[in-house]
Amino acid sequence: MERGIAELMFKANGDIRKICDQKLHQIYGKIVPDEILERLNAELAGIIDNGYESYYFIAQNITRISLEKGYMTGTRGTLAGSFVAYLMGITDINPLPEKYGGYNIPPEVHYGIDYSKKPEIVFNVAPEIRDDIVADLKQLDGVGDIVRFKVDKDYHPTAFLIIPEGVDLEGNLSVDEYEKCFYRFDLCEYKGLQMLKHLQEETGVNPLDITLNDKKLFDDLQIESGVNGLAGSRTTHILEEILPYVEVRGISDLIKVMGLAFGTGVWEGNAKDLIGNDTTNLTGCISSRDDVLLYLEEKGIDKELAYEMMEYIRKGKAKRLGLPTEWKDAMRGHDIPGWYIDSCEKIEYLFPKAHAVTYALMGLRILYYKINYPEV
Repeated sequence: MERGIAELMFKANGDIRKICDQKLHQIYGKIVPDEILERLNAELAGIIDNGYESYYFIAQNITRISLEKGYMTGTRGTLAGSFVAYLMGITDINPLPEKYGGYNIPPEVHYGIDYSKKPEIVFNVAPEIRDDIVADLKQLDGVGDIVRFKVDKDYHPTAFLIIPEGVDLEGNLSVDEYEKCFYRFDLCEYKGLQMLKHLQEETGVNPLDITLNDKKLFDDLQIESGVNGLAGSRTTHILEEILPYVEVRGISDLIKVMGLAFGTGVWEGNAKDLIGNDTTNLTGCISSRDDVLLYLEEKGIDKELAYEMMEYIRKGKAKRLGLPTEWKDAMRGHDIPGWYIDSCEKIEYLFPKAHAVTYALMGLRILYYKINYPEV
């Protein structure tokens, strides 16, 4: 099998670079800052050079189908931290630094240090339309079939494989050929999206039109009833514990809280104690993979080493095995405090910041309706 399948599939959607360039200038004007262009060009080079364009067109179609049916999606995996995905309308999460209106999500977390990681196409979707999305995707040019993904003879509850037209399933394909031919995507059922659809129908307010930096939203977060507005996930009880300890003044603070809630070994016995004894504050504690990478680079650690350290820490290896002595020496040599090093060695799992953004924005939208339309 040749990479040609990836190049030809969904070709009717247009050239990925052209799509991104058009949207880029709509947002940032004729003269785009070099920093933004460098980010876009690096992402596009990784996508195009590795033949990953089709994944983004698949994702673009999933978003389109869901929106046409009146439901938002929530992006996870590679998409949530991708500037290309943002420009293609796949996600509403802008990963650029805050000065450009984004949430400051470094690309390496999702693309890898050399931008070669295979994309993870993962969506949260409303449960009642998941099958409809799959059915509509089957009608696209280039799609032969879509099948459920099997893991150890059992079907994975969220995973699907797109089989392009012309692929012979009866043939003997090598692992490399499977990688080139089949396109995996995950559709995770999320009832919060169903709730937003219902709230929009009852109030006439589109969730995409809600002002998310409204001070009233964050004031309500500081009282017990506000936590319920962020419900719909398994982390509600953790949020109830975290919020009394911290002051949530805006979206960036809420994103930190979501990272703490979804991580393991991050809040209890770690950030909770550091904040409680005034060693650091919400802004300074570790809540996501991105926090580690950005902080290490900010302190002067080389990008490649910072990435290696982030991967080691976020997988819980620092807790199981300890940080290597040479890493600790490098961290101390760059004025990284001992409490931060100790915090790294308590972490079992770190949530990606992009996912925390997804859940924070979803929660704020639900909370908006709760505050302004309590009767619904």
